[in-house]
Amino acid sequence: VGPQGQTRIIRGEIMATTTSMIDVKVWGLTLKVDTTGANFIPSGTNAETLKVGDKVNIRGTMDQATAVIKASTVHSLSARKLLNDNILSQITKLIERLRELQQKAGLPLTPLP
Repeated sequence: VGPQGQTRIIRGEIMATTTSMIDVKVWGLTLKVDTTGANFIPSGTNAETLKVGDKVNIRGTMDQATAVIKASTVHSLSARKLLNDNILSQITKLIERLRELQQKAGLPLTPLP
């Protein structure tokens, strides 16, 4: 937390969620984060898609009186991993299909990732 309340959480774990608030555990502390109006990454992610156990990076400002962080950005690392896993699965299927065609044509096979 910076001198004007600027806050950055890296790889925090969501402990609880409501419509606009999440509890995030980092360094053994559980902090309340207001996600109202925050920019969510990746696109399509929002407060409703976050769940307990997800890992997040958060940027925002902590209110000195309440210690609640008003998030400006919420980056769901768990959603990013799921998206990447899905893309890798699709690429692997395409390479497998390519290998079938290469085998039929008697060409060298493309290695699998």
